[in-house]
Amino acid sequence: MQKNHTILICLVLITGFCSMLTFSCKKDDSNNPADETTVKDIDGNVYKTVSIGDQTWMAENLRTTRYNDSTLVPLIVYGKSNPAIIGPFVCTYKFTTNADTIKTYGRLYNWLAVTAGNGKLCPKGWHIPSDAEWTTLTNYLAAHGYNYDGSPAATAAPGTTPDNRIAKALASSTGWLSSAMEGSVGNTDFPDKWNATGFTAMPGGARTDVGAFVQMGIGGFWWTNTENSANTANAFGRSLINSYYSINSGTTSKSCGFSVRCVKGYLAQ
Repeated sequence: MQKNHTILICLVLITGFCSMLTFSCKKDDSNNPADETTVKDIDGNVYKTVSIGDQTWMAENLRTTRYNDSTLVPLIVYGKSNPAIIGPFVCTYKFTTNADTIKTYGRLYNWLAVTAGNGKLCPKGWHIPSDAEWTTLTNYLAAHGYNYDGSPAATAAPGTTPDNRIAKALASSTGWLSSAMEGSVGNTDFPDKWNATGFTAMPGGARTDVGAFVQMGIGGFWWTNTENSANTANAFGRSLINSYYSINSGTTSKSCGFSVRCVKGYLAQ
């Protein structure tokens, strides 16, 4: 089983932007149509939600342009912004204005936007998940039969996240580039496991810390609200890659633009 994969969110030919994401690579037996509801953001966007274990998650990427107190998140658009952004921002992949693309993939936010506004980026009653909450999701799915091959959850050392094979169960069955890797998101094998959780993770790509847009169709990247205490220029995130079978955990520059998922409940103070 693969473990502690090191994945660049940047293309090999581009240098100098986001830090390397060092990532370690679940199924929901409570997921059924009765568990799905919706939530609306301050812009009026409506999102499907899904219950997984004791958590309720958005089943779509966030696309709001405002905090839930109506304050605007600074928007960067093509030709009007310096590639290196210091403050919080929201943008779309390659500055697209196509409504269908934005609805499908959501918007990209840097970590400062995620944490600015006292945690108000998500709708009221929702919040950006912490690193620990993402780990709870991973552990639950790995322990409840969501590994693509039905293998039991690995036993992790104390304080670590177990290896997993749950990426296919989290990923949308469309939008991903193909891969020959067994059990990977981009492989058509094990079709019963594709999006078995209803989480519907999309490969929305990322914006690097020097302004390059990379990996739409290849990878999806999501912020946590957890800063890296060992290097406060970085924060923790999660990723799914088309050629991997695991959800990956790691840190990268706070200046990168990632997708966002919200989880139900008020942010613990």
